[in-house]
Amino acid sequence: YLSVITIILILIIAEITRRQTERVFRFKALKKGSHALDTSWRKGVGQLSLVLNTVVAAGAVIIRRSVHPTAFVASDSPTFEYLHVETRGLGSEDVDGIDIRFAVPKRWIARHKIDHTRIKLMRFADSWKGVATEMVGEDASNYYYTADASVGHFAITGKVIKQKTTTMNVPWVWILCALILLVVIGGTYILSTFAPSQTVPVVLNETDGIPTQYW
Repeated sequence: YLSVITIILILIIAEITRRQTERVFRFKALKKGSHALDTSWRKGVGQLSLVLNTVVAAGAVIIRRSVHPTAFVASDSPTFEYLHVETRGLGSEDVDGIDIRFAVPKRWIARHKIDHTRIKLMRFADSWKGVATEMVGEDASNYYYTADASVGHFAITGKVIKQKTTTMNVPWVWILCALILLVVIGGTYILSTFAPSQTVPVVLNETDGIPTQYW
């Protein structure tokens, strides 16, 4: 019995882990229009919006997420999460688009010094390219965004805030005055140090020195 219980626990843990990294949405007789698919993930992708051009008898949408690249090449920008979106039983003519709504924690943005207005969803197609991304709100913990996506490999990325460097604009006239003052002070010091010393003769009066002797 112990081995059976162990196997059941392993399967439960594996299912919980899978549900944290993968969602499979299966459907039948889906009508034309927009359909919201909730992942129930608190951060990262929270919802997919599947837009259909026609009625679909059956199909599925699968989304996987990871902290590691799902494509062959990693993004060169700070990346919160990698995604892979695929469909089954749906042709390109059936799908008008897939919108992705996602949340990025403020704690991650602050830790990596990210400009929250420059969070962008990137799609990999020979290289990483940005797709239209819009910030739609925030709360105490997260910023929320929506992006026009499709199927393929994606990355939620951000841009680091550029540190502004301040430079002091010193007028050239003050610099010139300072240089002239240094030259004058230096010249005065040199002249006073190396100028030859002069001996002033001392004239003694008759009353100075030894008194006049009378014999």
